[in-house]
Amino acid sequence: MLAGFVIDLAFVGANGISREHGLTTPDPAVADVKSQVVRVSRRRVFAGVHTKFGVSSFCRFAEIADFETIVTDAALPASEAHRYSLLGPQVLRV
Repeated sequence: MLAGFVIDLAFVGANGISREHGLTTPDPAVADVKSQVVRVSRRRVFAGVHTKFGVSSFCRFAEIADFETIVTDAALPASEAHRYSLLGPQVLRV
């Protein structure tokens, strides 16, 4: 169903986000839906708390570079935020 959509801006969450494995979730069905959202969206923002960073789960559904912005809390160290920004997205610690 999502293949026919054109989404202007998608806010996406994940169980884990890592520089090595990208965005992941433990559920293959959820991964399929989220990967479709990433494919049909013009712009993508990842939103997640600092505890999601450096975590990998079973199913990858997107790469870091697929996102234009990452929004997280200020507890993510600035040095780690910078490492993620080197992969493409702007990282906002709020």
